[in-house]
Amino acid sequence: MTTYPMIALLGPSGSGKSTIARKLIDEYENYFDFSISHTTRKRGENEKHKKDYFFISEKSFNRMISREEFFEWEKVYGDDKYGTSMAELMRIYDSGKIPILDIDVKGAQRILIHGSKRFTTGFEYTSIFLDVQDRAILEERIRSRKRGESEEKINQRLNRYDMEQKEKKCFSHVVENINLDQCYENVRTIIFPVIERFTGVSRSLLQSS
Repeated sequence: MTTYPMIALLGPSGSGKSTIARKLIDEYENYFDFSISHTTRKRGENEKHKKDYFFISEKSFNRMISREEFFEWEKVYGDDKYGTSMAELMRIYDSGKIPILDIDVKGAQRILIHGSKRFTTGFEYTSIFLDVQDRAILEERIRSRKRGESEEKINQRLNRYDMEQKEKKCFSHVVENINLDQCYENVRTIIFPVIERFTGVSRSLLQSS
């Protein structure tokens, strides 16, 4: 694969990034794989190490930064750090699949600026902002996830909402996620051309699969 395609799902906390990513991978497992991020935050009671995230210490994360092992990373929600490692991306590319990233808005912007520097033979970046215009809906979703987060941490997530709304115009696509099924169909429409270009499989076959 001489050109490296990448799909990034981004948006506010609670906008459905992980859910949409998992649905795409379940339906198109021959074409996509989920890029598992590294994070220093506390693991939620329903989350699994090496499946939902690589949960690592602050010291380990900083060591990866110093070794330039991250494709992108950001400090989010206070002191928590999140990052996409080059090793995780190459694992997916080496399997002949396209990575789907579930990332923060700032991390997605960093890819816009610096992504092509890490993949000098060619890089195609499709960024999809999942938009929820009702902040109350986001708060309800965040609180229902049962990650054991403090009220302070929940408020840190919610306090980023206005910034994230202002930045959404920077990305390739904005898809509203109030109705999950409709949002998923809209995202599928966006990613069909990416699969066609990099696998040669026609849209008609994808839609009938």
